[in-house]
Amino acid sequence: MAGDAAKIAGGSAVVMAGGVGERGLRLVLNWVLARFLGPEAFGVYSFVQTMVTTLISLSALGTDGGVVFFGARYRKAGEQGRLKGTLGSCLAIGLLAGLIFTAGLWLLGRTWTVGAERQAAVSALTIGALSVLFGTVQAVLVGGLVAAKDMRGQALVGQLGLPALTLATAGLALAMDMGVDGALWAMAVAYGLSMVHGAHLFWRRFGPLLRDRAIPAQTEIGALLRYSIPQSLARSLYQANMRIDILMLTAMATLSDVGVYKIATMIAQLGALPVMASTTMFGPVVSELVYAREQARLNALLRVVTRWMIILSAPAYIVLVLVPDLVLTVFDPAYAAGGRALAVLMLGQAVYVASAPSGALVTMGGNSGTNLVNGLLSVGLNVGLNALLIPRMGMEGAALASAVALTLWSTLRVLEARWLQGCWAFDRRVAWVLSAALVSGAAAAALGQGAALLPRLGLAGAAVAVFLVAVALAGRTEEDELVLGRVRAKLRRGRS
Repeated sequence: MAGDAAKIAGGSAVVMAGGVGERGLRLVLNWVLARFLGPEAFGVYSFVQTMVTTLISLSALGTDGGVVFFGARYRKAGEQGRLKGTLGSCLAIGLLAGLIFTAGLWLLGRTWTVGAERQAAVSALTIGALSVLFGTVQAVLVGGLVAAKDMRGQALVGQLGLPALTLATAGLALAMDMGVDGALWAMAVAYGLSMVHGAHLFWRRFGPLLRDRAIPAQTEIGALLRYSIPQSLARSLYQANMRIDILMLTAMATLSDVGVYKIATMIAQLGALPVMASTTMFGPVVSELVYAREQARLNALLRVVTRWMIILSAPAYIVLVLVPDLVLTVFDPAYAAGGRALAVLMLGQAVYVASAPSGALVTMGGNSGTNLVNGLLSVGLNVGLNALLIPRMGMEGAALASAVALTLWSTLRVLEARWLQGCWAFDRRVAWVLSAALVSGAAAAALGQGAALLPRLGLAGAAVAVFLVAVALAGRTEEDELVLGRVRAKLRRGRS
């Protein structure tokens, strides 16, 4: 099990490094757009981007997840014919579905009539539609790289390549004074170039297999779609949970509120960076261990991954909860109004981080239908709370609705991992780390209530120090030593 943990850590270190770069690039991108477009035009951009990313998560019909689920199994088992059939089927389905969803979004932008204040946002959907096609195909290609555990390739394409290209093309569009329309065209160009890059790496990885006529492709469309479609809907519902507040704010508040809230949600997700890093690598391992019926190894790995997820995420959450205004004003003083919304969003994100590895057991264990039910319950709650709270509380109401819905979904997945796979994430060591994070953060927040910025910064630093001391007092296990060694080795190779 220690060796398994080290392997996950090695791949996660690559994804983590890519994720840090991605978040940095996206922060710069959103800073540039927010500063040069202003809150209202940035609200239009945020609305279209939200629609595009939500549709991308749906338009592949889950084949971007299906290629990971089945591809990892068949690759591990040496079933080349079934692997070849899975790769071809996923690409074909993703391309066809991407074309259909692109056409649908373009028609929506052309025919949907709303009030004059919001018509600009709806009309801009015609520009964003092309991004759906490119993003759908890119998602399937990246899924293939993840199935092959090519974490470097997926980091270069999905994590670093796309935001870097978007930043470069958007910067050029703004320099040419093309406004929000130019920024949206830049997004489409960036998705297209990222797709081409992903196709190159995918072909280099799987080209020999796909060209080999001696290996017949064994297609299993029925099994693929039975897993992928519920998974797609569940992931889309998760994305909806993250973005439905923006869509409902667009309908029920002002575009300036949408722009401010978009920055708050982006910052709130910074602490979840380790989730993407570890679950990207953990997912294929879960699929392999479930397929091999090695439940004991899976349970032990779940606890190691959960504990390290909390250790890596807690410092960022402690700081962001205590000084949200400091981070928001980096973009512009106008965005400081989102400070309270950011603090509420952080609470929901913290629960999500702690439960994310358990969620991987539900989805990659083949229970996509169960996860779909979770999504339906959570989104239904989110929509109802948004409708109730936005008219009364504005963006703070949207943040509260999102946090409550995300907490529900996260809690359900922890319980389902225990029920479906017999795995429980919270042993004594995990409970110690989690308690240390909660106590230190809550104490600092109570002491800093109503204080000026500088005292709150000092309290945040003290809370992080207390948390790290508590982690150190718990001691290191053999798995911890291997994890740290593998991460350091990967990062050294990455720097070289």
